[in-house]
Amino acid sequence: MKRFKKLLSLVTMFVMLLCFSVPAFAATDTTDKSALTVDEYISFLQKESPEDLAKFTALSPDQQQEFIDLLLDPATYNTTNNENKNVSRSTKYTTNLPNSSPMLSSSTDWDAWGTQTVSIFGISILEYRIEVGYRVSNGTVTQILYNDAYVVRNLNPMVQTDTISSSAYISGNKAIARGVFYYKLGPINDMSVQIGNIYGELIGYPNGDTSISYWRD
Repeated sequence: MKRFKKLLSLVTMFVMLLCFSVPAFAATDTTDKSALTVDEYISFLQKESPEDLAKFTALSPDQQQEFIDLLLDPATYNTTNNENKNVSRSTKYTTNLPNSSPMLSSSTDWDAWGTQTVSIFGISILEYRIEVGYRVSNGTVTQILYNDAYVVRNLNPMVQTDTISSSAYISGNKAIARGVFYYKLGPINDMSVQIGNIYGELIGYPNGDTSISYWRD
């Protein structure tokens, strides 16, 4: 009977999360505000990120409670519907200064990366990163040198997320790198539910320009 109640609770939270239709990130249901307390989050930060602990404890008690409420609110991670001034979402992308290949004087090697970050009260909560290195010869992308995709940070203890796959290829004279990340709710009562995947795509152009996009299925 207890196991049935746990399963029913998880299924209920899963259904409510789907109703928010979050495009890039999702979080836990807010119907149970006792799922995480301020003191519990302080203990979490003491182990995971002392630097961010200092930022969190610098907030007023009311701000700390609002932080927790926002952390557990799926709308916080919605890139289109959340207008709370204490929540910010940012996408960054860049390329390093080109280095000429010593073997091919007409070739240039580029290192590109792009991230997407969700922050609450200026504290970065979730951040994903995709990287790609590629070679350009006479204005043409000719080779993928390396690629990677990983979770830079996850400061939501109610969420599990990590890389599923990383790939890169050349198409249309562009270096395209992709990353896929799983996203799980829990553990709650020693159980967790995968609620979808997050996808990212980084594009590197022959002139070193870069673009990045993230979405969720």
